[in-house]
Amino acid sequence: MAIANDENKDTEIEPPALAAMFPEMQAGFEWGLGRTVTDAEIALVATLTGDNNPFHLDEEFARASVFKGRIASASLVLGLMFGPMATFFQGKAVGLDGDYRIHNALRAGDTLTVRWRALNRKYVPKLRGTVVEFEGTGSNQNGITVITMHHSGLMREKF
Repeated sequence: MAIANDENKDTEIEPPALAAMFPEMQAGFEWGLGRTVTDAEIALVATLTGDNNPFHLDEEFARASVFKGRIASASLVLGLMFGPMATFFQGKAVGLDGDYRIHNALRAGDTLTVRWRALNRKYVPKLRGTVVEFEGTGSNQNGITVITMHHSGLMREKF
């Protein structure tokens, strides 16, 4: 293990205990899951988040639109994307930043299959943890991409 002369100096060496956490979390590692969305969930998440857009809550309005029916809010789609990540890390990581793009609508009855892939990991001493960058994709049951994301998270032994 390399020892830095200055406590604030960055080093590329990850402490052994941290390196032992999620050793599979290396570039190329993938995981995810699929989940079917219900009409009630679309209405509930829109209501809980204050997203009163009629695309999510008013079937008649939404049916007359380009969407031809109610669609899930971005809050629901993002929540479904982050669920597998939070479940995987179980209190050993927090999100730092990210961006996303919605490509297609998610509807009641659709199954969103979420896949995350680790791009890289780097120990950052000033954060006292390892930053891992990811890319994610959510596709429906027909293989149509609903959302793509980039995200980075901080792994630590203890927060």
